Amino acid sequence: MGRDLYLDRWMIIVLGIVALALAGCPTDDDDDVSDDDSAVADDDDTTGDDDDTTGDDDDTTGDDDTTPADADGDGWDETEDCDDTDAALNLDDADGDGVHTCDGDCDDTDPAVLPGADEICDRLDTDCDGVLPDDEIDFDGDGHTECEGDCDEGDGSVYPGATEICDGNDNDCDGVIAPEEQDADGDGFVPCDSDCDDNDPDTYPYATELCDGIDNDCDGALPPDETYDGDGDGDAVCADCDDADPALNLLDADGDGYDTCAGDCDDAAAAAHPGATDITGNWVDEDCDGVFDGAPWESILDAPDAQGDHSGYSVDIEDLQAHWDGQRLLMRVTSYDPFDELTDPDMSVDMYVFTTDGSVGYALCYDNVTPTPDALQLWTYDAVNGWDQDMNPPASLLFSEDTGDALVLGIDLVDIGLDTEISLDAVVAVDMYNDYLDEAPDDAFDEGLYARVVLQEVPWVVLGDVTVLDASGDGVIDAGESVELILELTNEGFADTGANLTATVSASGGATAPFSAATSTASYGGGAALVPGDTAGHTPRFEVVMGAGASAGQSMVLDVVVTDDDGNSWTLETPAQLVGLTSLLVDDDDFSYDFDIASLSYAVDGTELVFLVTSHSAHAADQQVNLFFDTDLDGDVDIALSTIDDNGDYYGGIWEYDETAGSWDYQLAPSQFEFQVGSEHLLCSIPIPVLGVDFMRLYAMSWDPSVTYYDLAPDGGSGEMLLLALVDEPLIELEDATWSEVIGNGDDFMDPGESWEVSLELANDGPVDATSTTALLSSSDADLTVVGGTVVFGTVASEGTDVGDTAPLVEVDPGAPLTGSYVLDLAVDAGGYLFDLEVPLSLGVTPGDTTADAPELTTPGTYQGDTSTLANDYDDPSACTGWDANSYDGVYVLWLSAGQVLAADLQYQLGGPDAAIYISDDPVNPDLNCLDGVDDNYDDPTEFMLYTAPADGYYFLVVDGYYSSEGGAYSLTLNF
Repeated sequence: MGRDLYLDRWMIIVLGIVALALAGCPTDDDDDVSDDDSAVADDDDTTGDDDDTTGDDDDTTGDDDTTPADADGDGWDETEDCDDTDAALNLDDADGDGVHTCDGDCDDTDPAVLPGADEICDRLDTDCDGVLPDDEIDFDGDGHTECEGDCDEGDGSVYPGATEICDGNDNDCDGVIAPEEQDADGDGFVPCDSDCDDNDPDTYPYATELCDGIDNDCDGALPPDETYDGDGDGDAVCADCDDADPALNLLDADGDGYDTCAGDCDDAAAAAHPGATDITGNWVDEDCDGVFDGAPWESILDAPDAQGDHSGYSVDIEDLQAHWDGQRLLMRVTSYDPFDELTDPDMSVDMYVFTTDGSVGYALCYDNVTPTPDALQLWTYDAVNGWDQDMNPPASLLFSEDTGDALVLGIDLVDIGLDTEISLDAVVAVDMYNDYLDEAPDDAFDEGLYARVVLQEVPWVVLGDVTVLDASGDGVIDAGESVELILELTNEGFADTGANLTATVSASGGATAPFSAATSTASYGGGAALVPGDTAGHTPRFEVVMGAGASAGQSMVLDVVVTDDDGNSWTLETPAQLVGLTSLLVDDDDFSYDFDIASLSYAVDGTELVFLVTSHSAHAADQQVNLFFDTDLDGDVDIALSTIDDNGDYYGGIWEYDETAGSWDYQLAPSQFEFQVGSEHLLCSIPIPVLGVDFMRLYAMSWDPSVTYYDLAPDGGSGEMLLLALVDEPLIELEDATWSEVIGNGDDFMDPGESWEVSLELANDGPVDATSTTALLSSSDADLTVVGGTVVFGTVASEGTDVGDTAPLVEVDPGAPLTGSYVLDLAVDAGGYLFDLEVPLSLGVTPGDTTADAPELTTPGTYQGDTSTLANDYDDPSACTGWDANSYDGVYVLWLSAGQVLAADLQYQLGGPDAAIYISDDPVNPDLNCLDGVDDNYDDPTEFMLYTAPADGYYFLVVDGYYSSEGGAYSLTLNF
């Protein structure tokens, strides 16, 4: 019974007592002293009348008719009842606990409730003291009290058996806070509140990403600068000072406090680092200053060359050092292995020395005989005659076997008069095997990689960046146009120039275009000397005026004569600037065989499409150059422009590819071409009417009589083509189509009966903007219905993209087949320019578990699949892929004709299992009879395979995503 009930009970008793007391007091007119009921002389007075309290029949004493009253009706009369006004108070002991209500039993129905009883956890005032203990009161209304196990009576979500919630409290009162509600690392977040690593205080929702390879902000992904390693040195962009150079990173491998980014020249030796003490004569550059203190040598390598680079077949150069003593230039070559091959007739060691302008060169050659001075040869080089062994003065040459793994070769420069020709420095390289140059030295020069050796500490001015500004601002130098040139000068020498550095320009003999210099002289550096390593600009700009007769493909080349107040003079030459041509490519890669492309430019000259190709070296006699074009922008080459070689072995011309016959058909000769053996460029053109197109893509370049070798250098590979715009119009192409499931089964595959929204993105690859662009998406296939197909794009800028304002709905018929690929028609109106495009899509297809249930694919397209639930039927395609697959597979079957090419691109989900793909013609044991396959990138979810069918028949294509027991979702794009 609650404390309020107990108080109410005692209130009733008190009120009863007060009522009885008031009942004995005269309060009305009948009882006043002057009425019939007065105490004197009336019938009812207490003396002398019949009703007085003494001597009459009704008085309370001595009268036989009186009976004790039970005023409250509780069975006890007034003589026995402790309170005859309150039925609740009497001498009954109804519950038999030995205490009645008159003695304070506050609940005579419960024998456990009586004064002095022990309080128990029953939410009652057991000891009848009028107070209910706090531990028996449910203050928070959760149905549980403290004595019943409620461990927090101030929180309605905390009680025994409550569901644990993410609030850091012991909700179910079991004495334990769940680990996922505890902040183990003190970062203010707990696991159930999205802390993805509660052992790392730097990892929690919205934390700042650190360069640690950890998802610090718990968004489920690492930022690109923590995942991309451009140079493959093991350090991501954020942890690499130069992600294009694997030799430079922030790893301090030797623990000396310096990394290669900080100039550690040997991160495998703790004794070598910037600021270390150089030990004299030990051939170690401890302080990383490039000089071996105490020894007469200066290293011309930044770091030891990598072993195994085949710098000379059987001999690998480890280090290359030089010394100039004012008389002789010495080279010290060390290898990883002893020079045991000195008596080998195939062994050679060559040292090359060039003047800085490349006009004069010398080669010191040890070749094919025992190591004596008589074995050395000195060759000279000039740009006209090439190499010539026209001098061999033994006194001027030095050859010695320094140690078991080092050779020293030298030339007495003073003796041969070279010291007067080379006033600045020499460019040196070492060839360890005939024509194979070691590629360790750093500076590119002519055909090889070389390093400079300083002979004198003098200034050396070279031409830096060249900026050309044409008057029209279109980036193309045109006939009759005024052109400004900004020529930077850099001091790459080892001493300051004199003050008042000036330059004067004039037309070079190497120029083929007519032009004149309108502003020919400019000052550099504001009159101050140019210190080593600094670059200076000039005032005013140089200005030349192109001749009116200049034609596309001709070049503008300037001679630059630089002088200073100290009497120094340098003669430089600007790179060729092409007239009327737009640069397509600047590439130092090998394109194919001997032909190295330096640049590729084009121009639209009236009705001709003109190309100028320059190379790093002169053309060989049996060489040809081919340009390949995709004129219908379908991704396939259909036109080739080929030059004739000098031997007449192959007839040059314009060729068209016959896709049906699979051959090239001759059409006509080029309009013009200039190709000369020994030259470093070719000029060729093709009549635009022959092409009959406004846009096309340049595919590749090569030289080879069979016209089968395509160079993959332009912009990333064969899939990337260089777009040529022959007109000033927009070119609208589909950039992207993003699909979103609206009605379906949620498996991310487009299945029959589903509805999908498609967001369309257009690209404008043309040279002008596409204004007021709209598109209409429709379907000519009964299996597909397009709803809301009109999409507005507005203006699509040149070289830009834009996403449409709506997403049309594409509904797939419930009876649509599961195989094959589909396209939607997209009609685009770009400000009056019309384009008919296609939006590809593929319906879902279920891959086979075995060859017996493999679906037959009859049309090219992209097919979605999932190998997660398939059995492990084909587990060893190692004969074709190089790796043992040991998990799930999907199988497809295709009919291929003899010679038909199948291109298969397998793409598992990013971060998914390693992928393998292989093909077989065996319907029973495809894994044991693998014809071809690919797994060239271990741990890579993508693979690409090209396969040519040797004969007509069915071929089984097996895709595999594997680790020990994993598969996953994938897409398979097939062209055949």
